[in-house]
Amino acid sequence: MADEFISQLTPIAAPTGTPPYPTAFTNPSTGALLEILDQTNTAMAPTGTNSAIAPGHLLKGFLNAGSNVTITESAGIVTIASAGIASSNVSAALASPYTLTTSYANSGLSISLPTAGVWAISGFARGSFAISGAADQYGFVSCQLYDSTNSVLIPNSNVLVTFFQLQTSSNVSTQLTTGFGPFFYTTSVAATIQLQGQYGGNGTITVPYLNTDSNGATYLAAYRIA
Repeated sequence: MADEFISQLTPIAAPTGTPPYPTAFTNPSTGALLEILDQTNTAMAPTGTNSAIAPGHLLKGFLNAGSNVTITESAGIVTIASAGIASSNVSAALASPYTLTTSYANSGLSISLPTAGVWAISGFARGSFAISGAADQYGFVSCQLYDSTNSVLIPNSNVLVTFFQLQTSSNVSTQLTTGFGPFFYTTSVAATIQLQGQYGGNGTITVPYLNTDSNGATYLAAYRIA
């Protein structure tokens, strides 16, 4: 093409109607093209020929897809859409009673998060123990969630499952089921989450357990949210 003043250029007519617009406007091979000054190829300037680009190509080149967003182009039409997430959930129950110790240890109940992502983790822990001693002595069962793949304690997941303080010198058995969560946990890889438990106190404590049977389970569940 010959050199032309800007005033001599013919504007591209705006498309009418609703998308998708006619291919006469959008098609990158046969539709209207935008001519732009190519400063990277100055040899073309004397001929009046610069670079030409389809509107869709130009638009897509300046768009950046954020998290869970896809950008596609077909015949000059740029589509921006939510990619969504592959939601998934996992759950498991304690298979048999676990005898607690005085320090945190894996109870035998775990769930495997199959993918990286943000997970909401919750559950129930059924703790029990017997205590004997003098007035004001006490005992407790607590639990926490531990990522054994990444060697990370899930923040704020420490939960007091059951607690009992003697009012008089006596022998007492106690049992309680406590719900916990959801805890929002982000992992960059697939991970195994362990339910850990312990007992403590200053009375004489026996048969400290995390229990599971037909009367109630110790249970973990996780749902991927992002």
